[in-house]
Amino acid sequence: MAPGANSYGYVNHDSAHKPKDPAWDVGEEEEEPSEGIAVIESSEINDDLFSICWWNCAGGILSKFDYIKDFLKTNPIKPTILFIAEADKREHQLSLIQIEGYSIITALTLAEGKSRIIGYINNSITNFKQIKISDPFVDIVGIDVSGYRFIGVYKGFKTPGNETLSSYFEKYMKELNKITKTERKVLIGGDFNVNLNHDTANKKDLDEWSTRTGLSQLITMNTQRRLVNLTMNETRIEESLIDHVYSNILLTKINQLGSI
Repeated sequence: MAPGANSYGYVNHDSAHKPKDPAWDVGEEEEEPSEGIAVIESSEINDDLFSICWWNCAGGILSKFDYIKDFLKTNPIKPTILFIAEADKREHQLSLIQIEGYSIITALTLAEGKSRIIGYINNSITNFKQIKISDPFVDIVGIDVSGYRFIGVYKGFKTPGNETLSSYFEKYMKELNKITKTERKVLIGGDFNVNLNHDTANKKDLDEWSTRTGLSQLITMNTQRRLVNLTMNETRIEESLIDHVYSNILLTKINQLGSI
């Protein structure tokens, strides 16, 4: 089976993260991340082979649509599923982002009335079933197919209604606990916006959840680089690991692609 995370480069399990052309953010720590792409590939029993990718397109899918089409058409490993975070498309606009050979699944939120994460499903996959997410404010989308469960996550910094960042994260943890209670092989990834380099309450929650569910976090290198202004004449480069991929699938190979 194969996964992928699109937010920062071609990762080969524990190979170094070397973005080709990193996009720089300037500002405080809790800003939206730069974009990029990562692909995960793995083989499992019965010779099942999938290529699952995650991509944070940072700025709406139309701003990167040409790159996305080119990736799907020219990549030697034809993605089985490509999850796009920050897609920001409304249901009636999906015709604008159709790609030949792929169908689209969406996660719609009541908060903004548009899908902030979508999935392109290769038309060779005909027997999949979309996972039901009970909380309409949580941006998670995924499918069940052939004994596997593939999931894309986008947790931004914009919170719906009167939610705080903490209470909003709790909503995600509730959904993650529900959808990972399965006998299927699970691959779940995307833009969690929880920096695994720092010990925080959110990191602790994710660590406890992954341990309890038997899922391993596979991304080992930093996935975001940013330029932070300290003073008028002093800046600092900061890196963080905010994009994650969790799996209980053996022999998973990860490739992380540089930012576009």
